[in-house]
Amino acid sequence: MKFLILSICLVFCFGCNNFTPPQKYNYEKSKSYNSNYDKTWDKIIQWIASNDVQFDKMDKLSGLIVLKKTYSDFDPTFCDCGKRDFAGGIDEIYLSANVAVQKLENGGTKVTVNSFYKCKNSNMTFGITKGESTGKLEENIFSYLD
Repeated sequence: MKFLILSICLVFCFGCNNFTPPQKYNYEKSKSYNSNYDKTWDKIIQWIASNDVQFDKMDKLSGLIVLKKTYSDFDPTFCDCGKRDFAGGIDEIYLSANVAVQKLENGGTKVTVNSFYKCKNSNMTFGITKGESTGKLEENIFSYLD
């Protein structure tokens, strides 16, 4: 009898928790600009400061900036965390992004943004899952640089 009750509880708790993985999005990860390296670098730093994003590493000589941010109040259009049926919502999204600034021969610059997301589910059935960028963060950075 205990086994039957336990089995029914397990099926009820976990059987209803379906998870549909996030979809992959096609978006621009790189964009070239006519502005010189220093101006582009300074604009990226301004974007970081105005969007309250922390940087983990910043090396102007190599052109690499590593961004990190934990969102508990986030815009869900930036990241697809997949769909969870009857499993609660997303508590937090962890963002890590690499921004690379490259000098071009014509005096301009090329900026590449690679973002990585992890989604923390309020119901620990799924725990932390990989999210997919929708391209909105990249678009936001690129439009700021225009």
